[in-house]
Amino acid sequence: MGQATGYGRKSIHTRLLNHLILGRILGEGRQAIPFRRGYGVGFARTRLPACFYHRVTPTRPWSPVGGRVANELMDRIDASRDHGNSSKGESTERPLISYITVSYNSASSIEETINSIASCKALFPCEYIIIDGNSDDGTEQILSRHSTIIDVAIRESDDGIYDAMNKGIQLARGDYICFVNADDRVIPKSVVNIAKMLRGRRRRLDIVTTAALAIDDKTETLWQPSALDSFLVFRCPNLCHNGVYAHRSVFQRIGDFDSRLKIAADSDWIIRAVRGGAGVKVVRSPTVFYSIGGMSSDITSHANEMLLIAEKTYPLLKAEVIKSLFFHLFAWQERRSMFTTQPSLRLTDAIQEASSIYPELSYWNYLMHRFHPRHAVRALRKLKDSYSKGRE
Repeated sequence: MGQATGYGRKSIHTRLLNHLILGRILGEGRQAIPFRRGYGVGFARTRLPACFYHRVTPTRPWSPVGGRVANELMDRIDASRDHGNSSKGESTERPLISYITVSYNSASSIEETINSIASCKALFPCEYIIIDGNSDDGTEQILSRHSTIIDVAIRESDDGIYDAMNKGIQLARGDYICFVNADDRVIPKSVVNIAKMLRGRRRRLDIVTTAALAIDDKTETLWQPSALDSFLVFRCPNLCHNGVYAHRSVFQRIGDFDSRLKIAADSDWIIRAVRGGAGVKVVRSPTVFYSIGGMSSDITSHANEMLLIAEKTYPLLKAEVIKSLFFHLFAWQERRSMFTTQPSLRLTDAIQEASSIYPELSYWNYLMHRFHPRHAVRALRKLKDSYSKGRE
């Protein structure tokens, strides 16, 4: 049994590589997917966000030669881009991870944070940046004592925590960026496994989210990151931002934090990244001790900013629909009473109205996030039956 006419192996790989390389360089924003057509191979194109480039993904087993060569060529393209973007005086060898700490009057806790990063630096190549907002409580003296551990230390006034975090992003040289609060500590043994995973994969990860150990004066709770689905805006990203490792290219595509937001800009960034096509890998092991408290404990301000983010993300939805979706889906149910009263719309009605404008907000996508696919089908049939009886 021979291959279909005109679909010889050499021509297949040549056409595939040409499509991949040209699409990669010109930013065509499409992905070539090989699939079986009879005894030959055809090509299907799927629309993707512009300048979000994917490697070839075979849907069925096929000759690995073309895929391997394509991936190697794409890695060379990425390396040449990174080299071209580096300044003349900067070393081309970047650290794997850049840890960034933003501080202001954190003398009582920042030394433990610095020591935890020092333990990581002894295990794998990483960079440590501290952006201090002109503290006057002795933080400067602590930073001076640990100058051998800190690669970059900036002391200047800023326009808030997210403005300072954006400064750290501009200074970071690592392939991946992670923010560690001045009262938090990374777990070196767990972070080493993350570093091995990031370094060992042939296909680059965009974002890695990890679990955290949330601690207060009396308790220690495991905080697992939740899945990021179509209703992410209304659920609020239920993950610890200090356990997020984002590739520098994602910041280049999506942009920095919105410094106009004072408490939820990290959630806004995750939402923009996921909607912009960034891939997310969830790791269930904790990598950081997260201290409960600080700005994120302001429930009312956080909920109000999440409402603003939802209105910005879905400008065509009515305020009643947005508030109803928040009421039914918000990750922290005890917080929902802080920003809305009992909504007039049921969850199914709010989803139906939202999906008529934004198809990704369908009831099926909601069920697929909440249930196993088999149970989602049953729930969808039950909903259909209830609507049919209502019409009768």
